[in-house]
Amino acid sequence: MRLFVTLCLFISYFSIAQQPAPSGGFTAPITSLYADTTPNLDFLPKKKRDFKIKEKKIPKTLFYGVRTKRGYTITGRGKARVVELFYYVPVWKEPDPYVPVVYWYNMKKRKVFNTPILEKDKKYARLLHGPYLRKSTYSIQEDGIFYMGSKHGRWEKYDKMDVLVEKIKYFRGWTRESVITYYDQDRKKIQEIMPVQNATKTGKYYRYYESGLIAEEGQYAENEKVGIWVEYFDDRKKRKRQTQYPNDPYDKQTEPKILKEWDETGRITFDKTPKDTGKKRK
Repeated sequence: MRLFVTLCLFISYFSIAQQPAPSGGFTAPITSLYADTTPNLDFLPKKKRDFKIKEKKIPKTLFYGVRTKRGYTITGRGKARVVELFYYVPVWKEPDPYVPVVYWYNMKKRKVFNTPILEKDKKYARLLHGPYLRKSTYSIQEDGIFYMGSKHGRWEKYDKMDVLVEKIKYFRGWTRESVITYYDQDRKKIQEIMPVQNATKTGKYYRYYESGLIAEEGQYAENEKVGIWVEYFDDRKKRKRQTQYPNDPYDKQTEPKILKEWDETGRITFDKTPKDTGKKRK
């Protein structure tokens, strides 16, 4: 009797274990989901956060979104040796016509210039763009940064004892405090550029016609006009009038005087420039 009951229980358990699951598979005891060894989860899809996003490396020669090349010049020998380290745009770029001074590298002569770029020089002229450093054998003389041929950001000069003697902040060729007025609301046509440094009118002044040509230019020092100022016709920089102001900004006695005047054809209509009547000695 006991054997019969045991046999019946065995048959019933076997039949239950072999019943198909609703999903079409077979059921298994819960203990089959555990194992003594660590399960391999490599087949599981990785979460998005598990992937490390590779940051794009910025080239060391990329400044303000413009690719450049390294350059250098060496002049003098021994204690008089001066080295310039800089970056330049590898292709010809037209400089901003409103920038007062343009710095460029002549690839043929291997020199840095701050003179107007002539048509014949465009083949070898490349605008300085990026960090700049000029140093002697023993000390740094000047350092700063260029933006498309113009001084930009903070510029510093040092003496032979490495003492800071000058610090000026620029914005694309002009001192940061300079005041610029425009003809239009879009700020594309410049009317006047007033140079300001340390809350004082100092530097090169420009006034423009609406056509973009220069109407007047001159120099300020300590809020005063100094030196020779020149006015132009609205016709390819044809001179109109030349006025002499005191060279010393503290000279309150000397009155400005007109030296020369021209008509629109370029003919001199007035001339009060000093004449050198002295004879040359042999």
